[in-house]
Amino acid sequence: MKRHKRTLVIATVVVLLAAPTATIAWATRSNGDAATDATDATDSTTDATTGATPGSETAEVVTGDLTTESDYTAQIGYGDAWSLPLQPGGVITASQPEGTVVDFGDELVRIDNAPVILVEGGFPLYRELALTSPLQIGYDVLQLQHFLLAAGFDDDGDLAADGEFGTSTRNAVRDWQESLGVAETGRVDASQVLFSATPLRLASTARVGTAFDGLQVTDVDPIVTVDSSADDLVGLPVDGDVTVELADGTTYHGTVSHRERVVGSDGTASWRSTITMDGGFAGDLDGTESSVLVHSTIVEASDVLIVPVSALLAVAEGGFAVEVIDPSGTHLVRVDVGTVVDARAEISGDIDAGAHVVVPS
Repeated sequence: MKRHKRTLVIATVVVLLAAPTATIAWATRSNGDAATDATDATDSTTDATTGATPGSETAEVVTGDLTTESDYTAQIGYGDAWSLPLQPGGVITASQPEGTVVDFGDELVRIDNAPVILVEGGFPLYRELALTSPLQIGYDVLQLQHFLLAAGFDDDGDLAADGEFGTSTRNAVRDWQESLGVAETGRVDASQVLFSATPLRLASTARVGTAFDGLQVTDVDPIVTVDSSADDLVGLPVDGDVTVELADGTTYHGTVSHRERVVGSDGTASWRSTITMDGGFAGDLDGTESSVLVHSTIVEASDVLIVPVSALLAVAEGGFAVEVIDPSGTHLVRVDVGTVVDARAEISGDIDAGAHVVVPS
């Protein structure tokens, strides 16, 4: 859900630009000698110090960016949980509490007093790994070998990470099993090891003494999601930078990683933007989702000349001008108007940054 700022800004711009209150013909004015024209015969005098008409204000022409800011109500959480492909059966003899982050080499759960260890690897353990004839070869074997070598079980230096389950791999597995205090079979299956490309966060607490029937986990890092209409996506471009503000005021820099179209239970469609917080998240969500604010700043025009919208004067010939102050008084300079944001306008023409213009009061 977005809290709009942009709509009000555009409405203001339309009124100011589309409905000028007076038509200004080209003229120059000098101190003490007002110029008149056929469409406006009223004398005007200028201030001896600023060159501006008394009662008017002045503004400096500056170079900068024109930006729009949008605020969105978002949700922060760990995303959907999923069940690990562990072999069911046995009694849970030890577990860790919900929210625990399990790293590579750590224990996920203990079943029948035998630990299930998380091992780094993007290829799933789909078979029992053992010394067979012919020898087993594959990425699952290679991942197991990398784990054994990193853990210091190298069969006295004979183990090589070659993806082939030979005698040295079996011996290293036996040494590892001995260190765990389990049967030294030299064989590995899904009751002992789970391959995962990333560490995992436990989404539930396995109850000790009950039959094991699965383990729910989530990603480790929380994500922020914003559901919005298609019209509001302008403030959430993919790969765009945003600021995530938590309820306590803590802010994090984030990046819009991707978006997808989602359909609610009532059939209403919206767009879901996913934001990844750079550098991770230092807080504790207690496993629940909560509301946060997402602040987005979009650069509409970069490195342009900028004046207040109220400094723009409509001219009889069409288009706009600004009243530039000079040592002898003021003179009108025709300008082209570009992007208009939040009562500030991009201009171009025979004018430079640092010039001062009259802002009628």
